[in-house]
Amino acid sequence: MKNVFSPLLAALLLLCALAGHAQTIRRVNNTGVAVTGVNVYSTLQAAHDAASSGDIIYLEPSNISYGALVCVRPLTIIGNGYYLAQNPGLQLDMRESIVDAITFANGSAGSRITGCNITGALSIGASTVTVERNRCSTSYTYIGYNPSIGSVGVSGIIYRQNIVENGYAVYIYPGSTAATAVSNVNITNNILTGGISSSGQYIRMSNILISNNVIGNILSPTSQYGIDVDNAVIKNNILTYTGTGANFPPRNNAYSYNIAGNSAFGTANGNQQNIT
Repeated sequence: MKNVFSPLLAALLLLCALAGHAQTIRRVNNTGVAVTGVNVYSTLQAAHDAASSGDIIYLEPSNISYGALVCVRPLTIIGNGYYLAQNPGLQLDMRESIVDAITFANGSAGSRITGCNITGALSIGASTVTVERNRCSTSYTYIGYNPSIGSVGVSGIIYRQNIVENGYAVYIYPGSTAATAVSNVNITNNILTGGISSSGQYIRMSNILISNNVIGNILSPTSQYGIDVDNAVIKNNILTYTGTGANFPPRNNAYSYNIAGNSAFGTANGNQQNIT
């Protein structure tokens, strides 16, 4: 007789595994319109506090900020996008999903945020966090930093397809100890008007990839660094600054096929200089 118990047992185990990884979708809406149903919240932090690891939070379009967040569990946060008015007739609602300061703290490894207008500091203090397709309109980004405790060791950070406006910068922020090192960071396909800088602890950076970005004005009149990192692969970027400041110290970086408005990268390894 055919043994049906083994396939049945396997199916039951699979169902149990799927049940253990079930995700709940949570809505956030603060527009004042009565929204019925379960799992509806008025702030991002409230949705987070009610969520379980692996849940998805949707931020609906609004003219009002959904507030700040300290994230301590792995979540996916999805906003409505930005610059929607530039595509008239294609959007049902052209309002953005606005949030204040966001901190990915201990416990939030594996989180992802996308489609939001971030108006406060974005602090990444956990590993394997993905930040993609966001508008950082008035927001510094700190990789390896928690404002409550300072520098934090992180790895596996993906920061891609974001636009950072108004001269705000992206900081890679390791501390002075091995426990606060920052490694395996991928910064790609962004528009960064304020450049990429650091905490100055260059020895604690490793395996940094900076590629296919457009990097705008210098970070500040005092630093004059468009890219200020160490132990990085820097390739296929466009640095638009045309001043004469030392806005790219080479250090232990490997840099190739970049284009600069000044002589920052030189002409070796496929780099081009003084392109306007």
